Amino acid sequence: MPIFSYTNTFKSTFELVDSEVVKVCYTIQNQHKRLSSEFMFSLEYVLRETLNNAVEHGNNMDADKNVGYLIEISGKDVYINIWDDGGGFDLEDILQTVKNDDEIGIRQRGLKSIVDLGFKIGINEKHICMRSKIEEKEETMISI
Repeated sequence: MPIFSYTNTFKSTFELVDSEVVKVCYTIQNQHKRLSSEFMFSLEYVLRETLNNAVEHGNNMDADKNVGYLIEISGKDVYINIWDDGGGFDLEDILQTVKNDDEIGIRQRGLKSIVDLGFKIGINEKHICMRSKIEEKEETMISI
């Protein structure tokens, strides 16, 4: 059972992506103070990148379409599920292109950077699913 779960669906605009990312990251950080700043940076980046991709590529900038997400934190894992009203894409083709090219095209850098940040990526029906281990702050011991 997750210790944190949050889901929302919203209209497909970059402005609403920004608002959602700020809101959910603020909520997570306030409820889980032990999460490292590096992990929170990665989480914010991954959310912003994938939600922006859903707006731009999935929904073709159509503000009448919807984008949704689910974030769950369970133990030492975070799960993210992103969906939109678009037709989907072939993740394997995109990841293979990224893997084979020495110089990544500007349009493929987002998914590669998500993998480089330690997230596993998969597709479940038309949802992009990501999973990563959570990094917590290290405790500082002071002896007197």
